Amino acid sequence: IMIVLSEIGVNIAPLLAGAGALGLAISFGSQTLVKDIITGVFIQFENGMNTGDLVTIGPLTGTVERMSIRSVGVRQDTGAY
Repeated sequence: IMIVLSEIGVNIAPLLAGAGALGLAISFGSQTLVKDIITGVFIQFENGMNTGDLVTIGPLTGTVERMSIRSVGVRQDTGAY
């Protein structure tokens, strides 16, 4: 597409700059998502914890009820989720 636009006389420099800025914005925006997915994959492969395990996170203690690549659901001893 860029070659065709260039051949018909359209200045593609602003398009390339815009595409670069958009790519940069998307990469910064997806940083946390990518980090969470990678961490979740490592937890799953290393069996760091499993459903039913008792875990302590900071001052809170609870049971792991569900696990996905992106999140872990923990129910506290008080019943709070």
